[in-house]
Amino acid sequence: MTEVHGRTLLTVRGEIDLDSAGILDQAAADCLADTPKGVDVDLAGVGFFDCAGLNALLRARALARATGAELNVTAVSSAVARVLDLTHCREAFSLPARPAPAADTVPWRAARPA
Repeated sequence: MTEVHGRTLLTVRGEIDLDSAGILDQAAADCLADTPKGVDVDLAGVGFFDCAGLNALLRARALARATGAELNVTAVSSAVARVLDLTHCREAFSLPARPAPAADTVPWRAARPA
């Protein structure tokens, strides 16, 4: 955790799953208690992120709103982006939309049995 301009930067690395989501809950709550202006969360170093991680992030967002603070997600890994995109939660954290695939990209299709 680093404080910059009255806001705390919470940098998260590793895995956020059912076993570790409580750590994110506690870290976000501590940061919000110590920094009333808000918290910026950097999730670029997260290699695994599941629904427990998403729920922890949503709880942190709700806590921030309840206390009049802001919680911004400033960076995400591909694992986090995938969950946010699949659940349509990207907009909840003010992340820019992912760019559309290049025109020459072929979408993945399951192989059909012959």
